[in-house]
Amino acid sequence: MYRKLRNAGVAADLHVYDGLSHGQYMLGILTDFPESKDAQNEIDNFFRKHLK
Repeated sequence: MYRKLRNAGVAADLHVYDGLSHGQYMLGILTDFPESKDAQNEIDNFFRKHLK
């Protein structure tokens, strides 16, 4: 999906977090991991940018 978006001229970012399962960043007990914090920051930045 990322490559197809980029090839179509759409601005897109791909973030890969090794060892972090899908949605793990949202679990309260696992939010202290640096990967979880980074994922949450990326989501926050996306919403701030696109939902002014």
